[in-house]
Amino acid sequence: MPDIDVNMDMVLIDASYDEVDLQYLNDKGVETIDMLGKNITSEVSKHLDIKNCLACGELKSGVSPNGATQLWKSAISAVRKVRRKSTTDIKTFIIPSTVCSSIAKDIEHHLAEGDVDKVANLTKIHQLEDICEWLIGI
Repeated sequence: MPDIDVNMDMVLIDASYDEVDLQYLNDKGVETIDMLGKNITSEVSKHLDIKNCLACGELKSGVSPNGATQLWKSAISAVRKVRRKSTTDIKTFIIPSTVCSSIAKDIEHHLAEGDVDKVANLTKIHQLEDICEWLIGI
């Protein structure tokens, strides 16, 4: 994301489809998938104005407890960096595929501290539905 120097897996942008400069993204070799699954050109967040960013998040797919813990640490570090450096109220979220007990305690801590707004386990359908509804409501 510009002005923050962090790559995010997912970015929710307040812009119409036509407002995204696809030619710029294509020139930079950026590959991005839109909501309809159409390949429009993964580092899209680096090339968009931070003022248009409503939410950003990380999707982490480690399945072993050790791998999941490392992925969680990198995800929380990224969203905390967005929180610290952003001058706008960007909502943050993380969607891990594995949540072991140590990560669960850390999730509770970071939610309570306001480091991240929402966390959903990728393998729990009701949590995915909840985070999708939350994103739609932003």
